[in-house]
Amino acid sequence: MLSLMILLLADAPGTLEAGTAAANAMVLRPAVPANFPGTWATTNDYPPAALRAMEQGATEYALTVSPAGRVASCIVTASSGSMDLDEATCRLVSDRARFAPATDARGHAIAGQYASRVHWVLPSARGALKPGTLAFRFVVSPDGTKRDCEVIEAEGAMGARAAVGTVPCAAIPFNGRYVNDNGEGEARRVTITQTVAVEAAPN
Repeated sequence: MLSLMILLLADAPGTLEAGTAAANAMVLRPAVPANFPGTWATTNDYPPAALRAMEQGATEYALTVSPAGRVASCIVTASSGSMDLDEATCRLVSDRARFAPATDARGHAIAGQYASRVHWVLPSARGALKPGTLAFRFVVSPDGTKRDCEVIEAEGAMGARAAVGTVPCAAIPFNGRYVNDNGEGEARRVTITQTVAVEAAPN
């Protein structure tokens, strides 16, 4: 019994160190865009070959983000059906996307992951408004700064503008501060919903 107890005590420090190292390596905060994803790929970037072929669709992608906040790799996880659009998606996103990197339990920057999609719509198809809903939610701190900014709904045509998930607070068109009757700042959770409804009308 004594020898077994000594063996267990001898093994314990190594097990503790391994457990601590594993905990420190865990992602405490994921990689978050530092610039607006809507600017990473735009209509102005439409590949000429895809325009000539009248190709459009949605390209879903997954990124590996380096500890420096830059895109380390990009893979297409769901094709738009167009090789040109898929290639342009990863090329443009890799070049333009910037991130606040993921962090571990000690607050150190580490490699992280990010996934989203780009909706490629032919410029000629953008003339008329189409049905859709886009909703942002965020918290206004007592000093008026925004935090915890996210897209909570992106449906229909509005889904081409952003994907559900965390977004840079600078992308949300709101500047203000909430105060109580004594003029003291108070935190508030705000939701902004943009909806486009298209219905038949009498001639």
